[in-house]
Amino acid sequence: MAVRRKPSKIVVHDKTFDVYANNTGRKFTFDIYLLEVFKGRAWDECGTRGYLHACIGGIGHVYAHHIVIGCPLKGYCVDHIDRDITNNLASNLRVVSYSQNHGNKTMLDSNTSGYKGVSWRKDRKKWRAYIKHKGKFISLGHYDNPIDAALAYDNAALEYYEECALTNKKLGLI
Repeated sequence: MAVRRKPSKIVVHDKTFDVYANNTGRKFTFDIYLLEVFKGRAWDECGTRGYLHACIGGIGHVYAHHIVIGCPLKGYCVDHIDRDITNNLASNLRVVSYSQNHGNKTMLDSNTSGYKGVSWRKDRKKWRAYIKHKGKFISLGHYDNPIDAALAYDNAALEYYEECALTNKKLGLI
């Protein structure tokens, strides 16, 4: 016999509600119209990615953001527009290709240039602009200063990722 888990804590606001993950206590926000779907269920934060999920009888493992927007078709995923996985308001979610989702990622922690898609090439004594698209790194050229390289990245990001492009300009870096 399966043990029934304690339902997650829910705090209701005027137009939204918050669900607190049982295993971490982290708060996730949703539109009020979904309240009945979330009430009475045990929600946990997935350890590897941090998304809120639950085991729902007859369906199995379900991500909360898929309940909001629907489970995407193969080759697509649900993207959090503001990159905050705790913000699950319908206005913050969109179905995109994996490539477009990659375009909405922030800079890596290992970035030393201060600009997305820019690194210093010691051997050439130049700033290199590059972008990753569909699993491949594409060189965008070498530049005398990092701002020109960042602008090259931004132009390529807009071309490859369109409205999903997280550019240096959007990040407030240029």
